Amino acid sequence: MDAEKAEKLCKICGKSFRSISAVYDHERRHAKKGPYKCCGKDFFSKANIKRHRCAVHGEEKTFACEQCDKRFSIMADLTRHLKIHEEHPVKFKCTVCGLEFKKAHDCGDHEASHRGDKQHRCTCGKAYIHQTNLYRHKRKCNH
Repeated sequence: MDAEKAEKLCKICGKSFRSISAVYDHERRHAKKGPYKCCGKDFFSKANIKRHRCAVHGEEKTFACEQCDKRFSIMADLTRHLKIHEEHPVKFKCTVCGLEFKKAHDCGDHEASHRGDKQHRCTCGKAYIHQTNLYRHKRKCNH
């Protein structure tokens, strides 16, 4: 398994993430102890506590869409929102069944499932289409 990809997997459940910081945020959820607290609740990321403060405590949503004036607590939410204004949002279409995906890697994983392409292998012989499934297996496998 590629070392860079392994760093972006949750050590507890094997879920994959795009960044190491997202892995840390996720792993804190397993411990049920968020580093940010408000209203007697734990929050596991700065983004989530910022969303809470804006929604519940009326803090200003500082990120505004220039096309429709909708406002957002964090830049990532604005960035996601901006895609609704695109005339032709990027779509990736499965060449086998025509199912559409927003992300190329999701489409690639889906197409691999049609081919039965199990490229992620354990030393015990088991193979998986998705890397996260191999990671979960390795946590239980003694090989």
